[in-house]
Amino acid sequence: MLKQIDLNQTVTFKEAKQIILANRSQVFLLQAPMGGGKSALRKVLEQETGLPSHVVHMTQLDVGDIKMPVIKDGEFKYSPNADLPLHTYEPKIVFFEEWGKAPKPVQDACHEYIEPHHPSWCGYPKHPDCITVICSNLAEEGVGDRILDHTHDRLIQLVMTGANHEEMIGYAIQSGWHETVIAFMHEFPEVLLTILDGDAWKNSPYKGVTRRGLEGVSDIMHSSYGKLSSNLLSTTIAGRVGSPFAKQFQAFVDYKDQVPTHDEVIKDPTGAKLPKTQGAACVFVFGAITKVDKSNIDKYMKYFARFEPEWQMMFSLTMAKQKQGVAFNSPSFRDWLLENSDLI
Repeated sequence: MLKQIDLNQTVTFKEAKQIILANRSQVFLLQAPMGGGKSALRKVLEQETGLPSHVVHMTQLDVGDIKMPVIKDGEFKYSPNADLPLHTYEPKIVFFEEWGKAPKPVQDACHEYIEPHHPSWCGYPKHPDCITVICSNLAEEGVGDRILDHTHDRLIQLVMTGANHEEMIGYAIQSGWHETVIAFMHEFPEVLLTILDGDAWKNSPYKGVTRRGLEGVSDIMHSSYGKLSSNLLSTTIAGRVGSPFAKQFQAFVDYKDQVPTHDEVIKDPTGAKLPKTQGAACVFVFGAITKVDKSNIDKYMKYFARFEPEWQMMFSLTMAKQKQGVAFNSPSFRDWLLENSDLI
């Protein structure tokens, strides 16, 4: 069975990464709320280690998909599935997704890979520099995860709260999420609450929204904004994350219509229209951050000079955190810092 959560032993997204990188030879049981960032952690581990990653989708497998009995030279052996390249002796990151929902025979068939001594895959030894993580949802979510005690005894259990508000916005910016979703997260941080937040999550109108769902909304906005009517766009988003979110989010879609395009700002930074409302300014700020690069930052700094100081500060401080190379190599950005040191 899954162990109950001790809230004093939960870790953040950043802390989970630090623990895993410091203990590469260990096997980890990574638990997080649904859509809570397990896949994002795999991508970050890829970036930091330079290792390739492989995802084993446990619920999609039967034992025959993992290993097949063969007879060669009079000996009975198991042959590995070529689509699960875990038998190759090379460093890699392996995430066993939904381990706790897989049938027991499938868990048993994968068990040799997580053994603390002489781990292997179909008899092929595992490289000692591999990073191995098995993933499950939280027992409190009641989605059927079950991990046996003898499996627990081979693992380090990490219950991850996920990225905090600031980290999540940074991740969304770096991942190219749509500016309306980033702005919504900034203005309504409660959308990032999870079951680990107890009553605050239970009483939230957004408790059906996960971080994976927010990424889905971003994808919808990228593909559908300007192509669907306002009503159809809202219906599509409601179908992904529910009506309470979609109704509130519609205001941010409307704000998007009130701001200038990227091309308008670049063409005429001193004459392009300014957002008329706080919400529109918020949407524009985060949209600008996703588009600014070394070729256009000076134009954006000239445009933002026309904003209220609070929005200039939000843009500049976020740039300093998320796009340091672009920001600090810009003379106009450095001039803004000198002229507005009293705001920082």
